Amino acid sequence: MDCCPEGIGSLNKVVIQDKIPVYLFHCQSDKKVPFDAGRLQAYETLSKKSNFRYVKVHADWTPELTNHNSELTYHNCWTPVFGHVDLYKWFMNLMGNLRYGSNKAQWPDFEDLSVPDPAKEIKRRKGKDLNRPTSQKARPRQSEVTKKKTVAPPPGK
Repeated sequence: MDCCPEGIGSLNKVVIQDKIPVYLFHCQSDKKVPFDAGRLQAYETLSKKSNFRYVKVHADWTPELTNHNSELTYHNCWTPVFGHVDLYKWFMNLMGNLRYGSNKAQWPDFEDLSVPDPAKEIKRRKGKDLNRPTSQKARPRQSEVTKKKTVAPPPGK
């Protein structure tokens, strides 16, 4: 069986057997294997089976590639999944517990992978703040500082 969801036909065969629990992760911005309407429909159909679940991984969770190959930019969504503690909890619960494998209501939902990464969101906001001009109150102009020094005290004091 293919590891990537590009082989949807072989995935369909495995899921239909109803014996092997399948958790599929697919980045919504993947260019190598696009997350198109046909693929979404196939995932939705397979999700009706008790042993299949999929997660649309947000692009923020895919590692930034150094080679900038545009086709592979959002393809690697397995790295955050392999680093996710819930995956190992899922594996541990599957060991010797066949009922757990067919009861996806008990499976972890990996919900945090389908929303933007908070750390990247903070970084984006800081980047926007750096581009914003500073206010005059925060940094007075030199002419304003000079005016304050040369102003005479009011009469009678």
